[in-house]
Amino acid sequence: MQIYDIPENVDQFFENGITSYSIIDADEVGDNLFSMDLFLDAVGFKEENIKLHDGTMVIVTNGVQTFRINAGGLGDFYSHGYDVTEYTEV
Repeated sequence: MQIYDIPENVDQFFENGITSYSIIDADEVGDNLFSMDLFLDAVGFKEENIKLHDGTMVIVTNGVQTFRINAGGLGDFYSHGYDVTEYTEV
């Protein structure tokens, strides 16, 4: 079973703003570090979009908006969840 409840691309990610996403794919087994990289690759983030990659937490920007993505599991090693929140530097 494969369910990719994610934006189609980086532009759509920023248009969607604060939300949650998930990937359920029995072929994509790994921990939350693996999960984050899976999400970033699937959406198509480039190095220029990533301000900070700290394992399961990533700060991304498009030059106008900045969001924090937190990766977490959904109960097994092939169900991955992602929470997107607004990020403001302190």
